[in-house]
Amino acid sequence: MAENRQPSLDPERQLIVNSLFSDGAEDPVSPTHSSGTESLITYCKVSEDTGGGNSPTVDRPFGIGKTNSRIDVKIRYLLVTIVSKNGKVQKVQLHKAKKNPNDTFSIGRTWQLEQVRKIESVDNVTFVITISKPYCWSTETQGEKDVFLSQLLKVRWK
Repeated sequence: MAENRQPSLDPERQLIVNSLFSDGAEDPVSPTHSSGTESLITYCKVSEDTGGGNSPTVDRPFGIGKTNSRIDVKIRYLLVTIVSKNGKVQKVQLHKAKKNPNDTFSIGRTWQLEQVRKIESVDNVTFVITISKPYCWSTETQGEKDVFLSQLLKVRWK
């Protein structure tokens, strides 16, 4: 997600909405625009290390403390959504999704935002979100990380 891009002008955001949210329409100002729908608040393209070993933390960045573990990086998308019914927020969710070869998206994991226990900033582009275990992701730019985490914190601890 480009940090200065408006939701209505972001083609990748529109692909996500069209792929994953049934009505395909979205009001970027009010995520609770219609009854019984899930709406995208924000998203971020990330890379994740899937090679095993322990997730990095502030004290132990990627590769430090790992022995004989290979680093496999996968591109994923983190999506923060609101599920609403009759204009009332029912739940806020964090999805991990992947982009398919045909430009559609599929969700691999879903967590309720209340399950987020801790958010750590590792460096300019890397962060760790602890849910049941720590998950480490990196963005392409610091701006993308900052915008995503700002929105995530705003809805998680408001």
